[in-house]
Amino acid sequence: MDTLNKNNIARLIAGETGFTITDSAKFLDALENVSVFALRAGKAINLRGFIKLEPSERAGRTGRNPQTGAAVVIPAKRVIKAKASSAILGDSEGGEI
Repeated sequence: MDTLNKNNIARLIAGETGFTITDSAKFLDALENVSVFALRAGKAINLRGFIKLEPSERAGRTGRNPQTGAAVVIPAKRVIKAKASSAILGDSEGGEI
C-alpha cells in the first residue's frame, strides 16, 4: 500500500488547480493549523463528501496486563473520531493517481 505524504498531496493539488506547489503546500499547512486549533477547542470538522473529524472523550476503564493478568487502570483521554464519507467507502474502486 502506497502512502501519499504532504509533499505528494501538494503536487497533486497543484496539478489539479493550477496553483504552484508552494501555494498548495501553504494551503495544506493552513488546513492543518486550522484543523488542530478547531479540534483542540472541541469543535468538529465536517468536509462534506470527504471526512468528518470529531473530538471525543474516552472514559477511563480497567484493563488487564496480558502477561500477568493483573488489573491495570487505563486513564480517560481525548481522542479524535474520524468518519469517512460514503463516497470514499462506497463500492467504487479507487483510481490511480
